[in-house]
Amino acid sequence: MLLTKEKAEEIVGELVEQGKISQQEAEEIIEELMDKTEAGSKEAKSRVKSGLDSFLDKTGLKRKEEQKDEVNELRDKLRIVELEVEALKREVEALKEEE
Repeated sequence: MLLTKEKAEEIVGELVEQGKISQQEAEEIIEELMDKTEAGSKEAKSRVKSGLDSFLDKTGLKRKEEQKDEVNELRDKLRIVELEVEALKREVEALKEEE
């Protein structure tokens, strides 16, 4: 069950109306619940990220950022090869002209 702040305020507000707790106690309870909810959310996100990282490592798959870096590196290498091919073409043409 997802506990929203509004739902927590509603539940705790009923306790205040019934005189079972003070308004101060209600505010403290709501703050504590929200802190615990946030901590649980952060922990869940951390576990998901850890699980995803583990899965990617085991499968050899890469994150989008890593893929971009690899693509850029390959583009750079391709450009170097293209320049080398152009230089070789010029050398071949020069050799043909000498014949």
